[in-house]
Amino acid sequence: MRHLYILIFACFVTTASIMLANASTNGSVNTASNNTVGVNTIDSTSSTGSTETTSTEAESANLTIEPQIIHSTNAVVNLPDYMEKTYFYNIDGKYAYAKDTNLVFEAQLAPAFTIYNNVSKPKLYTSAMTVSSEVHIRMLYTHSVPLVPPSYLVHLKYFGFLRDKSSGDIKNTFMISLNHHSNGKSANIIGKSQLNLENGNFSTHYLQFFWYHTFRQSNGKFPVKYDMGIGFEKHIPDSLMGFEVAGAMIDPLSENFGRNRIWLSYSSQQKIASSIKLLNGSDLRFLINYMYVLNQPKGNFLQEFKNPEVLPRYMLNAEVQFKPNWRSNFGFFCRLRSGQDDYNSYFFKNLTQFQFGFVADQFQFKRN
Repeated sequence: MRHLYILIFACFVTTASIMLANASTNGSVNTASNNTVGVNTIDSTSSTGSTETTSTEAESANLTIEPQIIHSTNAVVNLPDYMEKTYFYNIDGKYAYAKDTNLVFEAQLAPAFTIYNNVSKPKLYTSAMTVSSEVHIRMLYTHSVPLVPPSYLVHLKYFGFLRDKSSGDIKNTFMISLNHHSNGKSANIIGKSQLNLENGNFSTHYLQFFWYHTFRQSNGKFPVKYDMGIGFEKHIPDSLMGFEVAGAMIDPLSENFGRNRIWLSYSSQQKIASSIKLLNGSDLRFLINYMYVLNQPKGNFLQEFKNPEVLPRYMLNAEVQFKPNWRSNFGFFCRLRSGQDDYNSYFFKNLTQFQFGFVADQFQFKRN
């Protein structure tokens, strides 16, 4: 199984390299947008007679003038680009926290529902609102094949898209989200000397604010789309103005988890030009995300936090996605991740891991 796993990855990397080489040798593409003004032609022939006819023509002229309409291939908004993905990966891999234990699999399920969406309208500023959920699962290869307590996340997101006035291309995207992350457990996570990882409660509410800038570059048959983003994440304290906030993270945890975080992101995306029908128009995407905890961990009496200077304060993900042109949102990915583990109460662990598996957009439930 392990040899097959390595072989599949090698084939994937080789194929991606060949397609990139093919794309770079193609001629340039004209990416100029096509802006038109929807104004109907008015017959200006002189009237031969009555005042009534002149009045009718004048009224018709007032009614037929229409506002400018933006027409640009780059004005299309692809919401899944900014949403969580569904992943299935690390089959028959080692579990990072137990020497003699393997993973059956890891998975992230992320369906989404569109509450509001007017991004197809010909306006300089459009918006959308979505609600999505995530479930992170780790299954261990032991006698009972147990699940490590899963992570459950819920996101309510608002997106604003700002187009360029002259071209109609989307240049800036703004995202504000209210989020919740928990492991579904109810026991006290604070033990006498260490965290209760088996059934201890992990729960937090947080806000995120992101700004993305988009630009495009000609490269063969298909242009390359680039997104650069910066964001801020704020975890809500367990009490505000003297009132307890249910579901928020308690201070002993948040002092070491990190309430205030900054995010940096970069992605490039291109469709591949190829003589092979299945590969022609396939999507190749590279992403890198970096998170840094702004506040210094404080440590306390718990075993996990006795040396706060070694607690992880960053998270780095570098990922390549490849989606063949088979009329499906399903594809393959490989990822190198390092830093703070994002699996609920395991945040105090430094994790360096190579992941390979399947990725899909689960953006299928819509209401416009």
